[in-house]
Amino acid sequence: MLAFTKREDIEANKAIARNVLRVVAETDSGVRVRQMDDADLERVLELRSVVRWSADPRAFDLLRGVRGARWAIVESPDGALIGMVGAVPLGDVGILCHLAVHDGYRGSGLGALLSSWAVAYLRSRGAKTVRLYSTRKAEGLYRSLGFEEAAPRTVYRLEEGPRRLRVPGQVDGHRVETLTFGDLPELYGVDHWSYGADRSALLFATLRLHPGRGLVARDSSGGIKGYL
Repeated sequence: MLAFTKREDIEANKAIARNVLRVVAETDSGVRVRQMDDADLERVLELRSVVRWSADPRAFDLLRGVRGARWAIVESPDGALIGMVGAVPLGDVGILCHLAVHDGYRGSGLGALLSSWAVAYLRSRGAKTVRLYSTRKAEGLYRSLGFEEAAPRTVYRLEEGPRRLRVPGQVDGHRVETLTFGDLPELYGVDHWSYGADRSALLFATLRLHPGRGLVARDSSGGIKGYL
C-alpha cells in the first residue's frame, strides 16, 4: 500500500469546486453523484460487502464524526448505489478516503469523478495538501489525477476478537502507560508534529469509542515520545 499526496494552488481549483461541489451532479449516462446522508448508511454497508472493501469499518465511523467531513455517493439510473468516497478536512491537510466503485462500473470513470469531487471539497475547505492511501491496483488512477507517491505503507491485520491490552511497563527506557483523556492536550501537539495536520477531533473520537485501548510512551522527564 502506498501513501500519495497532491499539492496544488487553491486558486487553480476554484473552477473545479464550482462545478463539482454541487449537491447533485448528473453525468451524460444518467449516473448521479450527490452528498451522502444518514439514510444511505445501510446501502453503504451493502456496497462494502459487494466490493470486498478492505478498510476497517470502525475507521469509517470515526471519520464520519470529524467536523467538516463529507461523503459523496454515486447512484445508477435505476437508483442503485454504485460508488462512494470520503473527504476529511484537517486544516492545511485534507484526507481522501474510502473510495469504492461497484465491480460492474469500474473503468467507467467513476473513480476519477469521485476523487475529483473529494479534492474539490477539500480545496474549498482550505487544504493545501491532499493525502490518501492506495493499493497497487489503484495507483494509476491517482497518478492520472496529479497525485505523487509519498511513501510505502505496510498494513498489518490481526484476525481476532478484541482482547485486553497488556501494558508492557518499560520499553527501551521509556515508561509505557495506558492513554487517558488527560494525555490528549499533549498528545495533540505530538501528533500534529508527526502527521502535519490537526487530528485532535479524530483522536478524541477514537479514545471515546475505545477507552483503555491506547498507549503512550514517556521519557524520564514524563514527556510523551510515542503513542499507539
